[in-house]
Amino acid sequence: MVSTTARFAPSPKGAGWAYFDLALLLLLASWTSAAGSIVQFWRLVDPGWAPQAWYVLTWGQTAVTIAVFFWLSLLVIGRTPWTRELWLRRLAIRWAAVLLCAVATASARPVDGRLPFPTLATISFTAALVWLTIEVLRRHGITLATLGIRSPESRTTAARVQAFDLTNDTLFACCIGAGVTFGLVKLMAISGSGVPYMRTSQEEALGRLDTPLMVLVAVAGTVVLEDLVMVAAVTALLTAARRPLWEIYTITCAIEVIAHGYFGLPAIGMALYAAYRVWIYQQSGRLTPLMIGHAIFDLIGVSLWGFTIWQRVAAGFVWAAVMFAVQRFGVDPHRSLKPVDDAQSPPSLAGKASGDQH
Repeated sequence: MVSTTARFAPSPKGAGWAYFDLALLLLLASWTSAAGSIVQFWRLVDPGWAPQAWYVLTWGQTAVTIAVFFWLSLLVIGRTPWTRELWLRRLAIRWAAVLLCAVATASARPVDGRLPFPTLATISFTAALVWLTIEVLRRHGITLATLGIRSPESRTTAARVQAFDLTNDTLFACCIGAGVTFGLVKLMAISGSGVPYMRTSQEEALGRLDTPLMVLVAVAGTVVLEDLVMVAAVTALLTAARRPLWEIYTITCAIEVIAHGYFGLPAIGMALYAAYRVWIYQQSGRLTPLMIGHAIFDLIGVSLWGFTIWQRVAAGFVWAAVMFAVQRFGVDPHRSLKPVDDAQSPPSLAGKASGDQH
């Protein structure tokens, strides 16, 4: 297994800049999710608290989008110096960044306290956030291959088997976090305690998703924020800054809990979900299976909105049985996998990619 420290070299810009860029990236990426959850948490404590807070959140998102506009534009311009040979390509990249951020900024401007085009605003901001994250990581010497998104080794047979296992591991991590969190919500509701907990459904807390496009956009935005930024970028940049491992876990878990603050105190259960995903990423060095597993879980979860808790539990058992059957019978446990040098093969969890599936 390739260690995280070996995978992410020290930042050429220095540890201080890596830390600063990560802090700013987290602030811009998680503003809507984290700030909105904080407001909802305090309304669980005091229902009459700050009725004008949503205006602050909406205009705050506008300010965040403008900041993304300038930061991304400056990073892209700095990375594409003017040369006679590649001037057209570099000009196209610059204009693409500017136009994307312009659309995101224009669609994020509220009218009468609301966004006139919320779906367009989410799509454009998510795309800009992905690009910004990649540019920030590139500034510190981190490529998509080292991040675990695109690498030649991922095309091997062993890597495909490992990807399937990592997707299952991610689904399990999601089930743990959601199970503990919803279990705490039900426990607090039954006990009648006065602690703040979500008294409505998750659908009401997050807002209705009326069309399939809105569902896909919301899930994509969540995966980008929680996997690309909270797990991969935090791990990569803090490792490049040579920070200790406990700090990576602490920051990721804290932000994850804050982002799910609409659950109330039960949101602390999401720390398990965050820690497990960081561990999976630390052990495997692969991000794509995490994102796929997370997206699958969220799509299934949204499809179960409106069902009772016991119906969701039953659906979870059915899904677990299907995944077990696919893993047990869909992958030939006796096939021979070509041995790959440890220096070239992606690391696996508990030897899952070694070809001895059972």
